[in-house]
Amino acid sequence: MQNKDFTIAIVEDDLLISLNLVDRLESLGYPKIKTFQSGEEFLAQVGTLKPKVVIMDITLAGDLDGVDTVHSLKRALDIPVIFLTDHTDDQTFNRALSTAPASFMNKPFNDQQVARNIEIAITTYGDGDNSQVPLSLMENGLYVSRGEKNYEQVKFQDITHIEADRAYCKLYTAKGKTETIARSMKSVYQLLSNTNAREQFVQVHRSFVINKNHITGIEGRMLKIGSNKIQTTEKYIPDLKQLFLIV
Repeated sequence: MQNKDFTIAIVEDDLLISLNLVDRLESLGYPKIKTFQSGEEFLAQVGTLKPKVVIMDITLAGDLDGVDTVHSLKRALDIPVIFLTDHTDDQTFNRALSTAPASFMNKPFNDQQVARNIEIAITTYGDGDNSQVPLSLMENGLYVSRGEKNYEQVKFQDITHIEADRAYCKLYTAKGKTETIARSMKSVYQLLSNTNAREQFVQVHRSFVINKNHITGIEGRMLKIGSNKIQTTEKYIPDLKQLFLIV
C-alpha cells in the first residue's frame, strides 16, 4: 500500500472547491493537506512546507495565475503538479503544458479521479525519472515533449505497443509514428496503469507492452500487430488464450 504520510498543497482561490478537495483527500487517507488561495501565498511558504504533490488551479486570480506560479515553483523545486482545469482556452492550456505538469484534472472531479491523479504524480516523480523529458497526462492520451514549450498529443487508442530501449522506451502508433520517450518502460507502464485505458495495455515481455485492441493475429508465442511481431514469454503471459476469445 502506498505511503500517504506526506504533504499535499492545494492552491485554489475558490473556497468551495478547495474544501471539496480537502474532504476527498482526507477520505482517501491523506492526513497532511495545506491550502492556499493565491500563488503568491503558496510561493512564500513552499520552501518551508516542501509538499510532495501540488494541486494547482490553472486560472488563479491575482497577479500570478496557476501557470505563472508553477513556472516560479519549478525554478526552485521540482515538485509534481496536478493542474485543475475548467473550460480552459487553448492558449492557457498550452502555457500550462510548458511547465511539464504530472497531469490535468477536470472540474468537477470525483474521488476516483483525485486518487488516480495523486498516484500518477507520485509514480512519475517517485522512480528517479525527475530529470527525464516529461510526459503530461490527459484523460484520453499523453502529451509528449517536442522540445521547449512544444508538446504533441498521443492518444491511448493510437498506441499499438511500447518497446523498452534501456533507460528509454519507444511508443509505436497506428499512424506509423515512433515516439522515443526519455522514461523507463516501468515508468510509462505505471502511468498507463492509472488511467481509464489501463485494461487495453498488457505487458507480454520484459521489453514489450501491447495494446490488445491492435493485435491482428497469433503465431505460436508471437503476437502480430500489423507488420510487427511481438515476442511473449510465459513469465508475463502463461497462456495467450487468456487474452482472447478463441473459437
